[in-house]
Amino acid sequence: MLQCIANGEKVAEFFEADSEIEPYKENTLPAPEGNYEIEFKDVSFGYEESSQLFKNFNLRIKPGQRIAIVGENGAGKTTLTKLLLRLYDVNNGAILINGKNIKDYDIHQLRLNMGVVFQDIRVLAMSLRDNLTVYNDVPDEKLIEILDKIGLSNVLKKANGNLDTMVSREFTEDGIALSGGEAQKLMLARLFTKSFGMLILDEPSSALDPLSETKLMQNILDVSNTSTTIMIAHRLSTVRDFDCIYHIENGEIIESGSHDELMSSKGKYYEMFIKQGENYQN
Repeated sequence: MLQCIANGEKVAEFFEADSEIEPYKENTLPAPEGNYEIEFKDVSFGYEESSQLFKNFNLRIKPGQRIAIVGENGAGKTTLTKLLLRLYDVNNGAILINGKNIKDYDIHQLRLNMGVVFQDIRVLAMSLRDNLTVYNDVPDEKLIEILDKIGLSNVLKKANGNLDTMVSREFTEDGIALSGGEAQKLMLARLFTKSFGMLILDEPSSALDPLSETKLMQNILDVSNTSTTIMIAHRLSTVRDFDCIYHIENGEIIESGSHDELMSSKGKYYEMFIKQGENYQN
């Protein structure tokens, strides 16, 4: 009982907290159209009551470029995506989108133009249609086409071909239950409903087997042809075809280049890739 009260107090504290980021602000810029150019300019950041993770960090991503960020746990990979979504603001420096400070934009419009998939699966206890149209309303014919493309035709069969079926049994016994891989594919399917200025993908295929992952990565490469793409990856085989790979350690870029360039240099990326390959062989 005491634990429930403590948890309730934490929830209440969360909803009562003030935010400098979320409230509507006047005279902000609308979200830009087309592919985004992104620049981290002398960025410094650290979470409260922790040491500084980034110090004078610099990274520029060209419009339409597909980049991957790799490194060990705690290196700062996911933190970069949180800063791009303005879940946090930098302590010093600036994040620029198309040459303008990210703080100058209407954050809610900006986020609607960022296609995001995190490894933590967040399926909504709503209909299959509602789960797919988070970003944009799409005709049913297009939704069925997307489900087929992403390898989710079996989910539609579970729903007896009905897009109104609930993707959960939380509120109805007639809802469909998804496996971890199916749920992850469903989140990725949302990216095919519109064009985005930027895609942020944080381990988007972590719940899939290798064969499904290979097929899905080809779909990701197809959809990323129209967007600036940032992908966080632990399985290095998934980022071989990306334009540039950045290896981060302790909040710093320690090496960068294409897969072939990094393999030729025989640095830490090379060591990580070879070690992962050995695990598969064993």
